[in-house]
Amino acid sequence: LQRNNHGNSLGASSITYQLENEGDGMIFSVNARNGDIRLNKHLDREVRAHYEFRVFAIDDTSKSVKISQNSPYLVNKWQHQYTATATIIITVLDVNDNPPIFETPLNGQEFHIEPGSSMTTAGTTLFTAKAHDPDIGDNSLVRYSLDNNGYGLVEIDSTTGVCYFRETVQHSLLTKLIASNQYPIHGRTTNHLIDTNLISSDNLITNRAHELHSFSLSLTIIARDLGKPYSLNNSRTVKLVWTTEL
Repeated sequence: LQRNNHGNSLGASSITYQLENEGDGMIFSVNARNGDIRLNKHLDREVRAHYEFRVFAIDDTSKSVKISQNSPYLVNKWQHQYTATATIIITVLDVNDNPPIFETPLNGQEFHIEPGSSMTTAGTTLFTAKAHDPDIGDNSLVRYSLDNNGYGLVEIDSTTGVCYFRETVQHSLLTKLIASNQYPIHGRTTNHLIDTNLISSDNLITNRAHELHSFSLSLTIIARDLGKPYSLNNSRTVKLVWTTEL
């Protein structure tokens, strides 16, 4: 910010600038000679968006001058000092500098799915993802998606964050998921945890499937804002846990 003022006082004069030495005036500084106002620290709109302070322009005359050169007497007189005041209002504009912040679900949260429960039905809500972005405008708008397209099994509403199965999960579909070797599935038998690679093997399906009493599918939810020129994102990983024997 810059203010140009001209002193028209009698004799030599100059303008100096000062900021009030309190409140918001402490956050800024002014060049005493040209009136340029600068920041003393970084401003963050999410912390505070508006600042208000006063700046003073002072007609700084400290010399004695002649009243008249034609006067037979040399008369000296100190000029008066005049001050002008202006109120400065600073509005901090938003930039897309904050990624979405998840509220739900919790990272690593498990959603247990019992055999024959309504959660296995197509379209039934498994959970609802919710994230907020402290920016404003388009920078604050959040859209949801699933990593790897939900493996073709799970869908999420991009606006509401509601997550659900694309199709009804039946025994045959679970067997297909395990055998496909395409999903980050972890299984547990009555004795120990089975490695992801092992659970996807034909050996497990043919010889050890009867031992399996639960397995989980890791699912990553992505929350992305609509900021320009670039968007920011955040993610949460949860587990869908089936407690059933195949």
